Amino acid sequence: ATPSSPMLPLLRCLGVANTLRLVSALLSERRVIMISNSSNRLTTCARASLSILAQGALHWQHLLIPVLPPHLVQYVQAPFPYLIGMLASSCDVLNTLPELGEILLINLDRNDLETRGIPTHLIPTKIPDLFRGAMRDETLPYSGSVETSASEILAQDLVELLKLDKRTISGESTLGNVQENTVKAVKSVTKAMKFGFGKIKEKGRQFLAAVDDPAAPVKDQLPRQDSRTAVTEDEIYTEGCQNEAGEEEARVAFTTFFLCVYGNMKWYLSAPTAAGQTPRLDRDRFLQQKRGLGDGEGSPMFPLLQNICQTQMFEQFVKARVEEIRTRMPISKDYSLFLVCANYHRQHHIDFNVINVRRVTRQVADASPSRPLLKSSGNARKMAMAITSNKGYEGDQGKGVAQLVEYCHEYSVLMDVMS
Repeated sequence: ATPSSPMLPLLRCLGVANTLRLVSALLSERRVIMISNSSNRLTTCARASLSILAQGALHWQHLLIPVLPPHLVQYVQAPFPYLIGMLASSCDVLNTLPELGEILLINLDRNDLETRGIPTHLIPTKIPDLFRGAMRDETLPYSGSVETSASEILAQDLVELLKLDKRTISGESTLGNVQENTVKAVKSVTKAMKFGFGKIKEKGRQFLAAVDDPAAPVKDQLPRQDSRTAVTEDEIYTEGCQNEAGEEEARVAFTTFFLCVYGNMKWYLSAPTAAGQTPRLDRDRFLQQKRGLGDGEGSPMFPLLQNICQTQMFEQFVKARVEEIRTRMPISKDYSLFLVCANYHRQHHIDFNVINVRRVTRQVADASPSRPLLKSSGNARKMAMAITSNKGYEGDQGKGVAQLVEYCHEYSVLMDVMS
C-alpha cells in the first residue's frame, strides 16, 4: 500500500467510529484480524488501513496477510503485532485455537468489532476509542476554553466526508436508486454472459455428439442459472465506486491529524549532548510536551500517545526524520503531504496548533499539481450523474453530453501533461 491507495472503501465499510478504532489499534501495534466473505474486500481494506498510516509517514513493520490461506491459520497465534484478513468461511477455527492471546476482530461485512483476550478494564488503554472521546455531548455547555483536539477534528472531518461521498456517488438521484440500477445492470450482463457461454458450450457438446452419432437428436438446452449474484449492492458502493476528490479530502483529514500528533520534531527529539551526536527519540519528552499542549492524563488522546511512543513503527519514523536532519535532505513537492506540510511549518516557523495545521495542510493540498485533475474528474462525474439521473436532465441533453465529452477531454489532456 502507498499513500495514494484508496481509503474510502474502509470508511464506507466501518463508518467513522469503527475506522478510528481500527486506526487506534494499528497505531498501538495490536493484533488485528479482519473478517469478510469477500477476498477483494479484505485486500482493499487492508491496503486502505496501511494507506491511512502512510498519511502520517508511518509504515507497518509487522506481519501483513490480506487474505490468510486456511492451511496457514496457525499464523493468527503469532505473538507479535499483525494485520490479517480471514474469509468468514474459515474463521470458525478461531474458537478452537488455544492461547490465541489479545486480538481485535473486525467483521467488515457486518461492521462489527470484538476484542478477545483483553480484560474489559484494559480495553480503553490497549485500544483507545478516539471517536467516543472526540464527539462532545452537544447538550452540555462548552466554554471554548479548551482547544479542539486532533481526534475531534479528525472525527468531524470524516463524518462530513462520508456525507459528501454519498452525495457525490449518488448524484442527483438517491444512493439506493444508483445501487439498484447498477445491480440490475450487473445481473443483466452476468445473465447474458452465462447464457452466451452456456449456449456455446452446449453447441460444442451437440457438435461432438453429432460426430459420434449423426442420428442423435439435437437439443437446445438453456444453461443452469446460478442463484448467487456476482456483485452485491454493498460491494458496488464500498469497493466499486471511485471518488478521487473524496480520497483527497481523506488524505487532508488524516494528514492534519498526524501533524497535530507528532508533526513537530521538537516534541520527541532530544538535543545532542556532545559534538558529532545526532538527536534521539525521547519518549518522556514527547509525553511531557503533549501534556503541556492539553493532551495529558484524562484526555482522549493520552492513552494513544502512550502507545504510539512505544511502537517500533514510531521508532522507525523518528529514525527517518533524524536521517533527514543529518543528510540535510531537501523535501520536494513530490514527497507525501505530511512531510511537505511539516517542512513548511519548520521553514516558516509556524506553530503546530490545530488551526495552523489545518490551514497549512489545506493550502499545500490545494497547491498540488493534481488539484486541476481532481476538479476535472469531479466535473465529469457530476455531469454524467446529472445526465443519467432518474429525475431526468434539466436542460438540453445534447449540450449536456457535449459538455461531458469536453470534461473528459480536459481530464485526458491533464493526465497526459502530468505523466
